[in-house]
Amino acid sequence: WMPVGLVGVVATLVTPVRGRRADFGVLRAIGDTRLQIAAIIVGEAAGMGVAGCLVGTGAGYALALLLIRVINKQSFGWTIHLLSPWPHIGTSVMLVMVTALLAGIYPGYAASRLPIAEAVRTE
Repeated sequence: WMPVGLVGVVATLVTPVRGRRADFGVLRAIGDTRLQIAAIIVGEAAGMGVAGCLVGTGAGYALALLLIRVINKQSFGWTIHLLSPWPHIGTSVMLVMVTALLAGIYPGYAASRLPIAEAVRTE
């Protein structure tokens, strides 16, 4: 699943980078370094990873509660105890964050390499 997530996050980040060429050009023109521009994009990727972890974990937990406490009880007349596998959830969160950070490297590198004059001229 990691390569699919990696490609999805890269595609999600590359498109806005191309649309924000002028913004990055202005930032470079006023003194931001290439590393700072790349850090902006990697930070956005990290934010996507955090949001994905929060929404995914919350939605999964809510769906588990719904299935266990409502649907099982109404359909079958019984229920089970919900056990949260915290070590597995923690591992998944770490994998998602690593994937998001890796996905931010290429778009960050591409954004940091834009020629300043060409990027500003497009605006």
